[in-house]
Amino acid sequence: MLPSNETATVKTILNGDRNVEEAFSGQAVTIQLDKEVDVSRGSVITKNKNLPVSKSVEAALLWMDDDKLIVGKRIFSKNLERRNYLQY
Repeated sequence: MLPSNETATVKTILNGDRNVEEAFSGQAVTIQLDKEVDVSRGSVITKNKNLPVSKSVEAALLWMDDDKLIVGKRIFSKNLERRNYLQY
């Protein structure tokens, strides 16, 4: 788990009320771990401890502000409990 660096093993993956062997991007699943671990919003579950770092990101945004999104405007983002300013 990142950013805590705690370790655990996936015990069960549930899709609705069914046990499944794997999950895919976009699916809503419940993951049961083999021990109690603090996993909350912003946590990343990965088997790779050396994730690549990048200074840029491509993302699809759902803009919900009353003001229009303006090209070149700095916007605030929060990820993994860190606050970032992005330029669109």
